[in-house]
Amino acid sequence: MPKRSSLDLRKVVIKLQNEGKVSREIAKRLAIGKSTVNDIINKIKSTVKMPKRSSLDLRKVVIKLQNEGNVSREIAKRLAIGKSTVNDIINKIKSTGTLKDKSCPEIPRKTNNYVDKMIKRKAIADVEKKSIWRNIVSL
Repeated sequence: MPKRSSLDLRKVVIKLQNEGKVSREIAKRLAIGKSTVNDIINKIKSTVKMPKRSSLDLRKVVIKLQNEGNVSREIAKRLAIGKSTVNDIINKIKSTGTLKDKSCPEIPRKTNNYVDKMIKRKAIADVEKKSIWRNIVSL
């Protein structure tokens, strides 16, 4: 087998993984070690930052893949997210009928502007007292 550049090798490994091949099959097909394949896959996964909450774009992709006939396991593998995350997205859309987050009502303020000013003044006064006290003690 001709020698490949590392970039070409990474592209081939990712392509084969996206086709559903496991590390062992990829390693055998490319005549490289299974640990090398796993290293490439893990490096790619670690560089992809997934949001904590499922973003609107992610939800759209999940629904698109489901409408194409993919099962949740395949969708999860393809998007490198958990199967339960995929199922949560699908169930939420089935129950609410929408992709968007539920709007949260604004939480009423506990203080008004006057009280806020008083808190700031008190905090500044406390800091000034401490700094004056430190100067006296250090003499």
